[in-house]
Amino acid sequence: VSIWSFEIYWKRLLLGTSVLAVVGYLTLVTALFFWLDRHKENRVTWLDLATAPVRWENLRKKRGETAIETAFAKFEERDFVEGFYNLRVGLSRAQDNVKARVMLARLYAGSDPAQALATLETGLKHAANDPALLRALFSYYAQLQAQGRALEQTEKLLDPNRVPPITGEAREFLTVVRAGIVLERDPAETERLLSSLPE
Repeated sequence: VSIWSFEIYWKRLLLGTSVLAVVGYLTLVTALFFWLDRHKENRVTWLDLATAPVRWENLRKKRGETAIETAFAKFEERDFVEGFYNLRVGLSRAQDNVKARVMLARLYAGSDPAQALATLETGLKHAANDPALLRALFSYYAQLQAQGRALEQTEKLLDPNRVPPITGEAREFLTVVRAGIVLERDPAETERLLSSLPE
């Protein structure tokens, strides 16, 4: 009888401990959410925090988006040092944020053109189908008079075997850009490219 009583007590102890652990975890999540939500730029939801153990990358991206929003708010306040710091941190966590990437490249452009170009080109790994990123990148190629590099980049991006493929507006933009670059070198290639555009 004593052994059986001990088993019942042990099960209750485990159940009680589990309930306390869950309540404690949810309380911690709620407290952390309210702490983060003090700032209007916060993009992290309660669910993001609650599911963080199994969706860590999602939480990391949301924290990046929050830092990016904070950066733009700091720029409006003319706090450029804090804005630049938050922009870099935010982009490292939310790498597909084109708005932040283009802004960071512009900030680099004045003092470090190579870093500005690298920032834009790295974005192709995360948002190659985004017309805003492509416009910024190829405008910067033109500014640097780097037609050869631009031509090489259009060839890579328009490769039919590229995964994922470039589609829609982005593909049309790249086709027009490539046609403009090769116009003087190869009129026949230019005609072929332009004829491939939809009516």
